[in-house]
Parts: sequence; C-alpha cells; structure tokens
Amino acid sequence: MKKALLVYKKLSNYGGTERYIVYTAKKLIEKGYSVKILASQVDKIDTSNLDIKVIKVPHWPSWLKLASFAIVSYIYIKKAQKDNYISYCFGNSIGCDILRVSGGTHKCYVKQAYLRHTNKLSLMLAKLKRNLSVYHWLLIYIQKKAFTYNNTKYFVVPSEYVKNQLIQGYNVDSSKIVIQYNKIDLKKFNPENKNKVFLKTLNLNQDKFYFLYVSTNFWLKGFFYLLDAFKIACKDKEFFARAHLIAVGQDSVNKFKAKAKKLSIENKISFFGKRNDLENFYKSSDCFVYPSLYDSAGFVIEEALACGLPVIASKFAGYSELVEKSKAGIVIDPTNLKEFSKVLLDFFYKKTDELKLMSCNASNFMVQLDKLENEDIFDRFG
Repeated sequence: MKKALLVYKKLSNYGGTERYIVYTAKKLIEKGYSVKILASQVDKIDTSNLDIKVIKVPHWPSWLKLASFAIVSYIYIKKAQKDNYISYCFGNSIGCDILRVSGGTHKCYVKQAYLRHTNKLSLMLAKLKRNLSVYHWLLIYIQKKAFTYNNTKYFVVPSEYVKNQLIQGYNVDSSKIVIQYNKIDLKKFNPENKNKVFLKTLNLNQDKFYFLYVSTNFWLKGFFYLLDAFKIACKDKEFFARAHLIAVGQDSVNKFKAKAKKLSIENKISFFGKRNDLENFYKSSDCFVYPSLYDSAGFVIEEALACGLPVIASKFAGYSELVEKSKAGIVIDPTNLKEFSKVLLDFFYKKTDELKLMSCNASNFMVQLDKLENEDIFDRFG
C-alpha cells in the first residue's frame, strides 16, 4: 500500500492551507493511500477517518515554537521515510519529499515589505526591529535548509512569482518546481450582469470611470503608491473630472484618508470597509488596480479577471503572469510613480472597444484556467 505523511503546524477549519491539507488527505485516502498527518495543534475540525499525530511544542516564544516544530517534524519525517512514506510538508519543515511553498520565501517578503515605509526614520526602525528578531533569523535559516535540501524532489508553488523566488534566491532547479494555481468560485465571480447599476446603492455617479482597489492590508498591498500615482494622473483635467477610485477591504483607513486629503484628492476616492459582495464591485468598475508590494498569490487578480475586469497588476504579485497571459491588462512596478500614473491615464483613455476586448479576454481566460486540473504531485512517485 502506498503511504503518505502530511506535515503542517496546525489543523483547523479556518485558513486555506489548513483546509487544503484535510482535502488532500481525503483525496489520497480515496486513491488507496495510507495517510498520516503530523501537526502540533488541532482545532475544531472533523478528524474522523484521519490518522493524526499531535506533537507537543512550546507555544511561546514564537522562535522556540518555530524551532521546536522544525526539529521534531524532521525527526518524524526521517522515520516515516524509512517506512516508505512519501512526505508532503506545508510550511517551514526540513527534509521532506515534497515541500509546498504557499507564501513564498521570507527573505523576499522582508525585502519587499520594507518598501511600505515611506520615510527614512520609519525604514530605519523597521530594519532595526527586524534585525533584532530571533524569529526572523531562525526562519531564514530554516528556509535555507529546506530549499537547499538535496533529497527534496518537488516544490509546489502557487505562482510564477514564488517559482522565481526559489530559483533566484536559492538556486532551486526549475524542473523540481510545480505551479498549482488556486481555483476560485466562477459561479460567484463571472461577467454576468456586468454593469454600473450597483453603483447607485453606493451613491456613486455611474458616468465616472472607476478604478477599483481591493485588499485587507493596504500597507503591504501598495495603496500609498496608488494614491501618489493617482494624484499625478489628476494633473490631467479630464482624468481629474471623471476618474474615481474605489477602495474596498480594510476598515481602519484613517491614515489613508489623511494621505488623500494631504494630496487634495479626498473627493476622488470612496472607501468601503470589508464587504461580502466583492463581485458587485468588480462587475461595476472599469479597471482593477493591484499595486501590491508583496503577494505570493493574488486571489483578487483572479477574481477581477473572472468578472471580466481589465487589470493593472504589480510585478511583485503572484498571478500577475495571468494578466499577461490573458491579454487583459498590464504588469507594472508600482514604486515607479511616473510609469504607474501613465498607465492609469492610458487605461482611462482607452476606447470602449479596447476595454470590452480586454474584458472578454479576462473572463474567457479564467474559464479555460478553471478547466485545467492541477497535477496530483503524488502521481510522479508512481
């Protein structure tokens, strides 16, 4: 009988990775595998028919928790491999056969996260805090060991962006990297009823050209850069008169409102907090803008494309490659404000037929992508 060991720090009904592990375990069982799961914490989850080994690790401080799980999981992985188990690890574990790198590399994340600090003092303090963090240096060490471990046969990543992080940062052989795109709900995110009627419920003028921004982390996802670029674009009289920015997803926006007021564009932006009807925003906007400084897998890019919305995406965002492949937008460096503002103007002045073509390209591409089944990485083991 084929055997598989799945390893992650926590199992619960909350969080995409946690749910995916349980889904993977059940799929492998259906295929005839004997499956064991190794975790340090199990919360509110149906564990029936699952063989779960809970290992005890300290919960504080964070660096000790990280180190303890890495060491103990390594010992269990080696024992399981001697018993012919195929080990599939999600997160920061060393020595496995398959390693899933969902969030990208910590080294790349740190480098990109520094870009959110817009003044020298803030940047200096952020670097000082990071350099004094035991957790930071330990995570870099563990990931280096994991990514350069010779016997790891495959790395599963969510995007080209993460694939390039492994190749450029750790010289991982590209033939060992498998991209598995996350799927979204096309019953919810689609171009049906794509119009601006929804804007009436928001008390917004349907005659404006609407740029849409969606995120739960405005700092990391580059909203400050978008405000600066939007301000520059507003020097164009027609853009200033008709362009409007809708920002959705974060409740605490006082600093961003203050920034907009300082730039004298507060009347050009409408802020909406967390919403459960994102599809309506996608379907009633003209262009989606995602200037993220770091994102291993930008689900919002997929959602926007699926709704037939042209996209301006950051080159630092996973799934930006989908924008290029679909011919439904453009990929930019959001920190280059001159380029960024020019692209905003370009989309604002695009002819209706051009935008309609991009819209069709976007939604059709996502339908085709949804039809493609992600490879079962275990099939490579025979």
